[in-house]
Amino acid sequence: MLIAASQPVARSRPTPAFYRGRATRWMAVILLWQLAGIAPPAHGDQYRELAWADLLGAVSAPVTPARPLATDDATRSPEFSTAALRENARQQLAAEQSFAVQRDVNATRIAIAGFVVPLEDNPTHGITEFFLVPYAGACIHVPPPPPNQMIYVKFPKGIATVNIYDAYRVRGTLHTALAHSGLTEAAYTLDADDLGVATP
Repeated sequence: MLIAASQPVARSRPTPAFYRGRATRWMAVILLWQLAGIAPPAHGDQYRELAWADLLGAVSAPVTPARPLATDDATRSPEFSTAALRENARQQLAAEQSFAVQRDVNATRIAIAGFVVPLEDNPTHGITEFFLVPYAGACIHVPPPPPNQMIYVKFPKGIATVNIYDAYRVRGTLHTALAHSGLTEAAYTLDADDLGVATP
């Protein structure tokens, strides 16, 4: 008795139109996210791309300058003059703004490019702690940026060496946690997963 050999079942392959349609649907979803001001969710190994401007926060309440102790300019102490009080209020507002953070990025997996300022050099793992800043030479040759433009990075894997004039792209989990190092403070902390030289 002869048994006919089974023939392989022909399966249709997706057409180019199928891929174009799927890409169009994703583009529409991303466009809706952007119009609504919502970042695409990060799943698996995906990271939310951030620019430094995304880290700037808004002050919840404006600073109200103190009133002078005396109302007569002739008897008012120099430190309580109108100009001095205005300058003091300006400095207070600038200080508050510099620590204002974006709460919506807390505990978010992000990717950001910046320049490395080494802090901790481990003999075994190399540089394991550093500040990430938006411009080269910060904290070394030029004054540091405000705290909400600095990220304290913890990278246990370590990196052997860095060039402070090269931009690096760092990925990891960002936290709105204040970090101190000497006279410098960072308003964000990042638990880094990996980093590499940023490509334009």
